[in-house]
Amino acid sequence: MRYLEVATSFHLFIKQKFKELDSFMQTSSSKELPKLELKPLLSNFRYVFLGQDFIFLIIINSYLSDVEEEMLLRVLREHN
Repeated sequence: MRYLEVATSFHLFIKQKFKELDSFMQTSSSKELPKLELKPLLSNFRYVFLGQDFIFLIIINSYLSDVEEEMLLRVLREHN
């Protein structure tokens, strides 16, 4: 029962954070976005931009094949 309470609470927290991000993205222009400081990653990770205009930066496993990477990005874009 405790797991269900934690999972529900976490789901509501994430949902709220996505609403806040969506609100921020709708009211902000790309000119207002801060410059990203890309830090060195461990060798098994790399940066990939998810959205247009290099706005949404994500970190993925560097061992994904090109096909796997494209499939992952397609799913993430669908749920963006």
